[in-house]
Amino acid sequence: MLNPTSIITKSEPSEVEALFSRASAGDVLFRSHALRVAALSVRIGAAFGLAQRELESLELAAKLHDLGKLAVPRSILAKPGPLDDDEWAMMRRHPAEGARLLAPYVPSRAVLAIVRGHHERWDGAGYPEGLRGEEIPLGARIVAVVDAFCAMVEPRPYREAFSETVARGRLQDCAGTQFDPDCVDALLAALTEPAELVAFARARESEPEDQTEGVIDGAQLVHLETSR
Repeated sequence: MLNPTSIITKSEPSEVEALFSRASAGDVLFRSHALRVAALSVRIGAAFGLAQRELESLELAAKLHDLGKLAVPRSILAKPGPLDDDEWAMMRRHPAEGARLLAPYVPSRAVLAIVRGHHERWDGAGYPEGLRGEEIPLGARIVAVVDAFCAMVEPRPYREAFSETVARGRLQDCAGTQFDPDCVDALLAALTEPAELVAFARARESEPEDQTEGVIDGAQLVHLETSR
């Protein structure tokens, strides 16, 4: 389930696919990261007992969660060093910007809420709205955890990839503060399943060796400062 293939076959509006293609143009990691986050998010959503339509919304939102980074300059996305305050302010616009870009083409409020809310935090210190706990849509809480894990085990311009063991430990450290602890538990449970581990390993092996040029990243771990 962790390999970049969907378990749900549902066509997307051509305009949405065009936006996704534009965001991933020249950036193989953006596409592989998005598809991996979508596939694993669906796996976690199924574990929570979500209905088929809810899983479809979750998958689409997870695939498109970083679409708003189209509005962020590549010089910021691929910056090898720390971001300054102005650059962080621009980076933090991407969840709301993603929902804005999708709104004309995606009528589902659930999809838009997940895209907009995937950087909210369980403790209320996230963005763009500072939602807390179960005020955050479940799908957004799922994507937040999955996005963080996948981002940590992938290389970024400003750091090397973390091992899966370190990434799991850091998720556990942030359970109950940054992340919904139930979502962390569900992800960690999925990652202990042999089929999941094999699929994830194969997906990582299929990525190109040079992934640092023009990378568009996944999660921001505020306390851990592991990703942006």
